[in-house]
Amino acid sequence: MNPRAVWAALKGMFGAKFNLAMTGGPLGLPADFLVSPDGRIKAVQYGRRAYDQWSVNELLALAGE
Repeated sequence: MNPRAVWAALKGMFGAKFNLAMTGGPLGLPADFLVSPDGRIKAVQYGRRAYDQWSVNELLALAGE
């Protein structure tokens, strides 16, 4: 863990004003985006849990399409 990344995360967590009415709580939920080389979004997945993400095999299959 790079200290600069940790510092940026802490500043974002404690320096921001949290809106508790946000969907998924103040920290939100993850989302994955697959962007093609020309800048278009090829695929999107919105997580329902904090650990919800594409597997490597799913990502490789999406990238191959």
